[in-house]
Amino acid sequence: MSCKIKTFEDISALSEWFADTIITVLNEDDKPKNLFLSGGSTPKAILNYLAHNYKDKIEWERIKFFWGDERGVPADHPESNYLMVKTNLFDVVKKTKKNVFPVKGTQFGNGECKRYSGLINKEILNNPVNNNIDIVMLGVGEDGHVASIFPADIKLFDSTSLTAQTRFPKTNQHRLTITGKIINNAKKVFVFATGINKANIVDIIINKKEGWEKLPASYVNPVNGELFWVLDKNAAGEKNIS
Repeated sequence: MSCKIKTFEDISALSEWFADTIITVLNEDDKPKNLFLSGGSTPKAILNYLAHNYKDKIEWERIKFFWGDERGVPADHPESNYLMVKTNLFDVVKKTKKNVFPVKGTQFGNGECKRYSGLINKEILNNPVNNNIDIVMLGVGEDGHVASIFPADIKLFDSTSLTAQTRFPKTNQHRLTITGKIINNAKKVFVFATGINKANIVDIIINKKEGWEKLPASYVNPVNGELFWVLDKNAAGEKNIS
């Protein structure tokens, strides 16, 4: 795994850097950009920071928002990744309504993977104005999962489909996730990890310690893009990660 490791003092400094990165991507040209969002506590904190500190500094209306994964719950459910983003970003920025493309968490048994894959194809891959996957945000779980690709689902990094349905091992909850076909074909992929509880899994993956090859996050490796592991000092730990 080839990656650039960025370590920051705290979530504010980390978020500032990510905001500047988004602005740089937007300044590359006049085309609309797309961003695949992640659930989890770290992305929540980042999005909240951006909403309140970059409300008028980022051209939000030029970004198309998609989800890297979603839970099988209604959009107003406390566990909904859509609701988390809406509450922490969209409700504050209020410039994104036409550019938001959520997963329908109540439709997993009714062809939602097919619908969402088709939507991604229409809005990004088959769109002559914008035919690239620009930014993918990922968190990393303590079990090494990214999006909703869990250790038992590593085969999804070789999937020919854009999305797939999985289950959260601890609760058997249905999930929809993007696959390696999106993650590893993006221009920029960011794996975020904060807090001391992430230090061990970060150390195992980045330093390829015993068992690393069984962890989904180890397979995040954009073919022609850039991979960033973005950490706070606690997640970087005392493992000489820099």
